[in-house]
Amino acid sequence: MKSNYFDQNYTVKVIPRSVAKSFIIENHYSQTYPAGCVNLGAYQGHDLIGVIVYGMSCQAQMASSVVQILGQWDYYELQRLYVKDCTRTDFESWFIGKSINWLKENKPDIVMLVSFADPWYGHNGTVYQATNWIFTGANNGANVYIDKDGKVIHARTIAKGKVDKDKLCKEWRPGKYRYVKFLKKSINVYRHAETGEIIRTDDLSKWLTKEREDRAIYIAKDHNDYLRKYKYNLEKNLKHEIKDYPKIDKK
Repeated sequence: MKSNYFDQNYTVKVIPRSVAKSFIIENHYSQTYPAGCVNLGAYQGHDLIGVIVYGMSCQAQMASSVVQILGQWDYYELQRLYVKDCTRTDFESWFIGKSINWLKENKPDIVMLVSFADPWYGHNGTVYQATNWIFTGANNGANVYIDKDGKVIHARTIAKGKVDKDKLCKEWRPGKYRYVKFLKKSINVYRHAETGEIIRTDDLSKWLTKEREDRAIYIAKDHNDYLRKYKYNLEKNLKHEIKDYPKIDKK
């Protein structure tokens, strides 16, 4: 990826939620803004020309559904990405690369990114393929509800009673393509020598306390009789099969 041209002509920085929300709603095909945790903007001079939003999925088990021992604080979902047409074709790849560098520097606890490409809208994840994300197939399809203007209404909006469900049109949509990017190859864990149970290093103190309470035994400080420390390879423990990239399905 050629970065010198972009590095000289564009900057990437954190932007306020309000700015990101306005930009995404105005430009993104979904016309919705998620509950983002990180909002990064790409600028050409003083002009905002692109936004990336990272956050956590509304599905609490998203991380563990990809790698079993990961939790919601271990990952971000790339929820929105939009870049104006004034840029070169490889700008999106550069922008994603810059955003990943920012996450590695400022959010070191994030070890995995997940993103989805929606084939219903003709998206196969070309930008994720260009930036070497792992393709793990598609999630399950689902019914969506659409208002009279053709806008998809989120299930949470319906559940809160903000719209009348009876006035919406139900439509089946195929599953979205799931892409995964690991920001670290492995994480440090312990494996129980007898049971094979995996304990996150951050959870060790809590686990030892529970172990003592449950078994009424004392565990030596070095834990060598019980636990073995090792590196848990994230990619090798994916719960989904790694597949070849999908091609564009033209309608």
